[in-house]
Amino acid sequence: VRRLSESLAPSTVKVVHGIVAAIFKVAVSDRRITASPCVGIRLPREEPRRVIPPTTDQVHALINALPERYQAAAIVAAGTGLRQGEIFGLTDDRIDFLRRSVRVDRQLIVVQGHEPFLAPPKTRRSHRSVPLPSVVLDGLAAHFKSFPPVAVTIRLGGPSADLVPARLV
Repeated sequence: VRRLSESLAPSTVKVVHGIVAAIFKVAVSDRRITASPCVGIRLPREEPRRVIPPTTDQVHALINALPERYQAAAIVAAGTGLRQGEIFGLTDDRIDFLRRSVRVDRQLIVVQGHEPFLAPPKTRRSHRSVPLPSVVLDGLAAHFKSFPPVAVTIRLGGPSADLVPARLV
């Protein structure tokens, strides 16, 4: 593990250790070996990454550098913290202009060899209602005026799930 941890990122070592430890755990339970060599291994510490958010000027520069059709995605991302898949899977029925919020209960998933589909976020905590600041509401309203939501038929739940109508922002 020491040589491995010297050449790989701590997070990668943790993932590899988890897989190998699971294999050895099954080997112990199947009585192929008497004990797992993965027990008691001290994994390298992951140093927390410091998040440095972009400045307001940097966000404005990014928005202005994008084609007009995609500017709303950057406004929503900067103003709400929604993830990429949550933004790309955003439908107009999830936006509540009166309550100034967006309901996040699905995301757009792209898997090679399949058409994109809508699926729930990875965790239960990812299901949430996010407040929309005025700048985001204004950006979405302007976007809807220039680019009305697109009516599509898309799979909901997985690559082989039923097709449903949706209006993507």
